[in-house]
Amino acid sequence: MKKAVVIGATSAIGQELVKLLCTKNQLYLTGRDSAKLLSVVEDARVRGGNLVEYRAVDFSSEEGVDSLEAWLREMGGFSNAFILPGVLSNEDATFSEWHNDLKVNYLSPCYFSRLLCDLLSEEGGALVVVGSVAGDRGRQSNGLYGSQKSALETYLLALRHKMHGRSPRVSVAVAKPGFVNSPMTAGMPKSFLFSEPEKIAKGLLKRAEKRRSGSFYLPSWWWWILLVVRWLPDFVFLRTKL
Repeated sequence: MKKAVVIGATSAIGQELVKLLCTKNQLYLTGRDSAKLLSVVEDARVRGGNLVEYRAVDFSSEEGVDSLEAWLREMGGFSNAFILPGVLSNEDATFSEWHNDLKVNYLSPCYFSRLLCDLLSEEGGALVVVGSVAGDRGRQSNGLYGSQKSALETYLLALRHKMHGRSPRVSVAVAKPGFVNSPMTAGMPKSFLFSEPEKIAKGLLKRAEKRRSGSFYLPSWWWWILLVVRWLPDFVFLRTKL
């Protein structure tokens, strides 16, 4: 049976991804909330996922990161790895809060992406990391969050470049979802632009199965929306409230 690891299994998308993976993979799950993680594990086992290991981790803590690294190295041999970082940064937060967000949204995902590329199966494997459309252009509504997602995508594309030369059978992909119905967007007015977590999870799994590297949008029609956003002239863009 193949081995899959999901870092961020307690997120809305992560929970749906676990449901898709649990019957065909030996799962290794992590999340920050131990009670929520245990609930995800129990649900996976009810659905037939009998081979489920889990570890609660604080990704802003060096001790937590070191503990997770040791655990993942001990398990090893993964076929698929998914990383779903997700803290929506407060633009007016303190330096300490920004520092914690940076560790959760950028430093930890980058560090574990590098590690998991080394731990993917010798037969090849896929790493899929969740970024965001927020990283495509700096906007006043989510400057810090968007900049972290932009930096994360840049690092992962560099890692893809590295793995292409060193281990071509390992793919590195960056998913860029648009708005998703989740606790993170609970306070936002909903529209047709919002997708359900299950749809995004299916897109992540499909990409992993195809072993395709590079960045991609979920749903794919966000490519057209962000094309317009990226190419808006500054004299128009600066007048918007995006």
